[in-house]
Amino acid sequence: MADFEFELSVQNLKLKVRGTRADVPLIKEQFARQLGSLVEPAAALAAGEADAPAVIDATPTPAAASRAKRTGARRARTSGEKTAPLTWEHDPAKWGRPKQSWSVPEKVIWVLHVMTEELGRTSFTSPEIGGAFNARFEDAVVLSQKHLSSNLKRMKTLVSEANGGWVLLQKGREQAQALIAKKDEHEPGSSGA
Repeated sequence: MADFEFELSVQNLKLKVRGTRADVPLIKEQFARQLGSLVEPAAALAAGEADAPAVIDATPTPAAASRAKRTGARRARTSGEKTAPLTWEHDPAKWGRPKQSWSVPEKVIWVLHVMTEELGRTSFTSPEIGGAFNARFEDAVVLSQKHLSSNLKRMKTLVSEANGGWVLLQKGREQAQALIAKKDEHEPGSSGA
């Protein structure tokens, strides 16, 4: 038989929080402290301490407040270390080149198709897609790394998230092949040379 038994049942727990993203770490920490305080009295009683604390102070600590400020500053920077863009020997005769007039989805599916075929991989992260495109095709107007993930999420019929990256779906491959088929067409307003 157990020396001590503790059961916690929280029914209909609702939590509604409003604030800024910078407040999230502080709110999370305070909620964890409050929830932990439900277990503290039982643990103290089990240890033989009769005067177990019933309530903890929920006011923010200076360390928690400063951490929330630092978190916001980190968010402005890119996460992780920068990696070198993926490289391959681009064959314009085979794949063509992206056009300035193409939309972001057209540029993304085109480069994703070319990368899949040239590198033998099917899944690429948004930084890999944007980095490879921007490093190699600056003249076609760069892809904004800041908005690339949200653009990919809106392209549900063309790409899918898989294996920690983005994969081109059949409809995306078909559109990429259509863009490649038009590789010899000139940009509107260009001299054609």
